[in-house]
Amino acid sequence: MMVILPPVLMALMWGGPGVCPVATMAMQLQNINDKMEQKKPDGGADLIWGTGICTIYVKPCEDLDNCDTVESNSNEFGVKIILHEYIHCIQQGLVSGDVVIGKTYTPEVHVENPCGVPDEYVTKTKAAFASLPAEYKLIKKVVVFYAGCAKKSYSWGELQGEQFYGWGCPGMSSVNSASKNLNVFEEGEAEYYAMNVLMPAAVASWTTPYNGPSEWTNKLNEGKTNCGFPGNSDFRFKAGTGTYIEEELVPKLKSAGFDACRNNAIGENVMRFLVTTYRPATTSLELKQVWAKTGEVGFGAAWQAVMGSSWSAFIMAMEKDPYYNIDSSSTGAAGQEHYSSADSSLMAVFTIFTIIGVCLMLWAVFLTFRWVKLFKRKGAVRISNEEPGGDSSATQIVVATGETEDKDPEPAQKAA
Repeated sequence: MMVILPPVLMALMWGGPGVCPVATMAMQLQNINDKMEQKKPDGGADLIWGTGICTIYVKPCEDLDNCDTVESNSNEFGVKIILHEYIHCIQQGLVSGDVVIGKTYTPEVHVENPCGVPDEYVTKTKAAFASLPAEYKLIKKVVVFYAGCAKKSYSWGELQGEQFYGWGCPGMSSVNSASKNLNVFEEGEAEYYAMNVLMPAAVASWTTPYNGPSEWTNKLNEGKTNCGFPGNSDFRFKAGTGTYIEEELVPKLKSAGFDACRNNAIGENVMRFLVTTYRPATTSLELKQVWAKTGEVGFGAAWQAVMGSSWSAFIMAMEKDPYYNIDSSSTGAAGQEHYSSADSSLMAVFTIFTIIGVCLMLWAVFLTFRWVKLFKRKGAVRISNEEPGGDSSATQIVVATGETEDKDPEPAQKAA
């Protein structure tokens, strides 16, 4: 037992052949089921480090019981949101190394549809992935979860099915995560390319195609109003880290009366400045290169290496631009630093102490049982001086089984 226990514990914590890392899988299971159980879930996507598998969560239409199945220039059948989230998977994969620029696949696409969304939605979703430009066919497997009806919860075993992660979750990391090296700029990039590149390709065969570029323009107009441009001096993107945006900038904007200026609108405004004013010739390949390098040196340094100018210069130019008019005396802001993908050393120490602690506990249990067994074998002797008639000449032996037997006193006692 003591020999087998350490490798078993290590396999459970770190993962191994036929074993999913417990912590990572448990968090992903909770994440998926939380999305599935909500009536109005936010869209989302994950590419867990080491798996190369993109999971996307989306409520494809507002009223799941009456989804619009008529094509129009404003009905995107949930496809635009899915492609937006798919780009997030590419960004995460480039940071982790699970996605490699130039290494392409024919994506294997599965759609989980417990909500009974009309088949037209499923068909158009799968067709959209088939129509991807080659430079975006970078992920081998995509699983789309239609959420929002609260009719399905997944189990640990189900997520190890072949349409998901496979038995034992091959490659799934127990410690690594791309999240700390991501940046809210990603929201603007995902929306821009989903609207202007991927959707036009996806709807090319539709009788009445959704108009992505027109919707992008509409979103920018809304974003300008929602974020208070020009002249909102509270709009300071700085390095754009998720923690800063969500914990500082968004609450500050809300307090100033700009509650609708959230992550997506913020990222879209930043992306607009890049492709409209600052560097119109920017390509999707260059931005992929930024993310790939981010995993090595951080977003700020990666931006400068690929774009040829610093992140600080970019922010300074945006804050001074008349469209935004945030701060005419801006000096910019430092770019996002590189964060370790995981503290593997801490995980290793935790694993070692866990194994030692469990082994000591089992050793204590073993010694306890051994003592009890020894006690039962030898019994306990109790001498009773309370014999009938005051005769104390008998010795009563009480054994651990609860049985008693009387024996004659020792010869020496009889002689006395």
